[in-house]
Amino acid sequence: MNMRPRGDHRPAPALKREWLRRLAREEYPALAYDDRDDCVAMWREEGVTCFQVAAAQGPADEVGNVILQRPETVRITAPRDTVTLVEQ
Repeated sequence: MNMRPRGDHRPAPALKREWLRRLAREEYPALAYDDRDDCVAMWREEGVTCFQVAAAQGPADEVGNVILQRPETVRITAPRDTVTLVEQ
């Protein structure tokens, strides 16, 4: 797992693209999970299958990360599939 370094205010897609390039030196990821539309687009542009989980909605913090409340339903989307997981 990667965490944004303190003081790093780059847009999330740029940061995650850098992480991908570092990781790809050793092993290329088979898939990714992300909630942000811009990051999902970046993963897919880079050729990584990406499932979009709980599309980001809500207020953002000072870096632009969306602050999510715990959803009752989590929606995972793939290019041709939609799966809905409902907590019991």
